[in-house]
Amino acid sequence: MKPSRRASIGLEKRERTRSSLIESAYRVFARKETDAVTIDDIIAEAGVARGTFYNYFQTREDVLKAVAASLSDAMNQKIWAQSVAIDDPAERMAIALRQFLHQAIRDATWGWVIVRIGLVA
Repeated sequence: MKPSRRASIGLEKRERTRSSLIESAYRVFARKETDAVTIDDIIAEAGVARGTFYNYFQTREDVLKAVAASLSDAMNQKIWAQSVAIDDPAERMAIALRQFLHQAIRDATWGWVIVRIGLVA
């Protein structure tokens, strides 16, 4: 196998593991209050060793930030797609609020995570 292909496979595996940790943290934050979540909770949910967690994140707060970034990036894309051609700031804000509410209704887990990590606070 060529070194560049090997490196590419390694990067893909690393990204999958990081994504798995973020998704696992998302599920844990949906079930527990933010302050009650531990690294042990996250690694148990992900089925990985503590060292694996620390290969990707230094602290629980780092993974919390990654969860928040993932959620806000996805929501920002939806909001932007609907409001890019709208000049009125109030109308853009209404679109954003509607998107947040619709998403929370469609996906209660998402809604709980948003509330618990404070994206809407």
